[in-house]
Amino acid sequence: MENSTVNMGSAHNVNYFAQLEAFLDEYLINRAPFKIPAGLKEFIVKFTPWINLIFIILLAPALLFALGLSALIAPLAFITQGTTAGYGYLAIGFATVSIVLQIIALRGLFKRTAKGWDYSFYATLVNVFSSIFAFDISSILGMVIGLFVLFQIKDMYAGKMIAAPLPKAAAPSAASTTAPVQPVAPAGTVVTPTAPPVVTPNIEPPVQTENPEQP
Repeated sequence: MENSTVNMGSAHNVNYFAQLEAFLDEYLINRAPFKIPAGLKEFIVKFTPWINLIFIILLAPALLFALGLSALIAPLAFITQGTTAGYGYLAIGFATVSIVLQIIALRGLFKRTAKGWDYSFYATLVNVFSSIFAFDISSILGMVIGLFVLFQIKDMYAGKMIAAPLPKAAAPSAASTTAPVQPVAPAGTVVTPTAPPVVTPNIEPPVQTENPEQP
């Protein structure tokens, strides 16, 4: 019972991510004001894993040091700084989750698999939430640009499909607004035409008048 509950929860999470991904497909790919050329997309896909690897190597030690230092001074920080220290620890938590997701995505990015793209998407979402929480406008704009680039190169990874564009609602024509709607018979029924009603004229009998007698 417990395993089925966990599986149902994970299925709902996947469904939410799939819906969000399809929504972003519509506005960052299908309705995007411009599209990245194929040559530039190839360049981005080729060098993105190496750039991520360099950032991981540079940031991971500093992040580990920050985690260790924060664990040592956490009690004193909460006493002296209160909620401000809590915001700082939450930012470190966001950064830690993002780094871990990027490490998981690294192998898939080199092999251009769907898993690599998916974990890069998750890491970008974590960064977006972190920027919104910190109310950093420049970081939010940077994350939006990062999402745009990530979705533009989505088709370069094996197994990733782009959602079909949503149909646009057509404007109703004048004929459709004035013409009456005719009922449609269900399938399999035989429709027999009905004859129009016969109208019989109401003919009154002639009125006979008596002829006067001749003298």
